Amino acid sequence: MRNPVQIREARLTDVEAIRHLISTFGMTSRNLNPKFLRRYLELASEQHSSFGWILENQNQDIVGVFLNFRTRYKMGAHEFRVAMASTWAVLDEYRSQSLRLLSKFNNQADIDLLVDGTATKEVGLILNKFRYKQAASSNYLSHLWIINVYPVAESLAFKLLSRPSRVLTFLFASLLFAYQSSLRLFDSFHFKKNNLVSELQDVDCELDDIFFDKNDSPLFSPVRNTDIIRWRFFMKDTVSQTRCFVFKRNKRVCGYLICNKIIGEGARALTKLNILDIQVLENDKEIVRALVDKAIEVAIEMNVDCIEMMGFSDYVDLLRFFSRPVRRKLNHSPFYFRFVNHDLERKIRIGKNWILSNYDSDASIR
Repeated sequence: MRNPVQIREARLTDVEAIRHLISTFGMTSRNLNPKFLRRYLELASEQHSSFGWILENQNQDIVGVFLNFRTRYKMGAHEFRVAMASTWAVLDEYRSQSLRLLSKFNNQADIDLLVDGTATKEVGLILNKFRYKQAASSNYLSHLWIINVYPVAESLAFKLLSRPSRVLTFLFASLLFAYQSSLRLFDSFHFKKNNLVSELQDVDCELDDIFFDKNDSPLFSPVRNTDIIRWRFFMKDTVSQTRCFVFKRNKRVCGYLICNKIIGEGARALTKLNILDIQVLENDKEIVRALVDKAIEVAIEMNVDCIEMMGFSDYVDLLRFFSRPVRRKLNHSPFYFRFVNHDLERKIRIGKNWILSNYDSDASIR
């Protein structure tokens, strides 16, 4: 008997219907931009011709979706293929068909590693059943530089207490301010402008210097080049404002930082400057400090409430000496992964040769 719900690959012509579907769940659709997806398909054409799968009912209505982005990683001189799970949403009356979408993701050909870096607790329980491992929260921390204390305190108070009074919120803000001062966080806001840091108006070939001469790196990390950076961060029509800053020494790019402004939705939502990616040719304290100083300067100009950086533990260890961000351990680590290539699995140690960041998932392209 024919199954009344069919599964097929997602097409560009499905974008509006997918947007409508996921909006019913209050999910973001910033990566569902036709130009963005078309460029992804061009970049991935040798590996893949789709960006996920959909469920269709008998009326050919889209009732479920599972988005999937493929990317390449490198370690030493070797390259590996990684699949990133993205939006997974199915209407209630078709929820029994959800695992068919996950099965499509799990059973892709020519993949070395499967990643879901934005999984909720509920999704995590499902992934555990399919032999996924969860990254420890200690390897996927949130690092905050607080710019405006009171809005942050108010937001945290409402998360901890259902209806805090103004007095309680003020006391909470005072405690946060005292804690922040005790860590000398505000010392970081007396930033020093560095003439070696400039803003790129467009991601051009200047950045390529930083990507292509590191083939012998022992770290397991995503392949980066100008085309990938431009696709990932600069091809979406979003409410965010994405900016790229580079550190040049002797006219050569030695490091870059990409950040964007996210305006929160809902009551007491925060406006954040998210540090999406930071790379330097060497763990040079001067370069890292200069780039983060620039992010702080930009955050103040943009009047955001805080700066957030997920993961990046190797760079944060350098930064703690200077600016001491607040380290916030997540209640639930959203990062799940499953090795298909078992030879690769034996070589990988999270926190050692695989330093997690939101770049390792779809978190930075949403």
